[in-house]
Amino acid sequence: MDFATSAIEKAKRRVNSPKLRVQFIVGDLTNLQKVESTFDFLVDYGTLDDLQPKDRDLYLHNVLRLAHSGSLFLLWCFEWSLRWWERFPFSLALEPGEVERRFRQYFRIERIVVRTNPSGWPRGFAVYLMMRGPNKSKVKEEAIAGREAQERVYPSPEVQHIFENAGN
Repeated sequence: MDFATSAIEKAKRRVNSPKLRVQFIVGDLTNLQKVESTFDFLVDYGTLDDLQPKDRDLYLHNVLRLAHSGSLFLLWCFEWSLRWWERFPFSLALEPGEVERRFRQYFRIERIVVRTNPSGWPRGFAVYLMMRGPNKSKVKEEAIAGREAQERVYPSPEVQHIFENAGN
């Protein structure tokens, strides 16, 4: 989903595999309209960090509507400890820990990449791979899944392919 039709058109041109069933939607994740289905895989490449806190809450609400238990969510975002002047008139990045605070109730979270560059621009970014988990009452299942997640190696070949082709 993207509010820019040109971005959706470019994405459609890049997907050329008959093995992939991809649905592209022109829309706004802070004002979700006419989308009733859930998806197996969601990708955010730099949207959440551009939003104001109230819009980040709307974004999360709508991501939850789009993800079913077991859905994967790949989130790429600018992330660093903001200096006071980087907070006005809007935040330039997510603060470290913000992804966990916002999503941990609903997703199992793995931070698979983090890069910092304190004297450069951007000052840092992170990539998270999250899986929508079962409801909170299934604590035993979450503990087992947590052990399995610790045994996985990230990024998987599928995720590595995404990273290798991100700039093309």
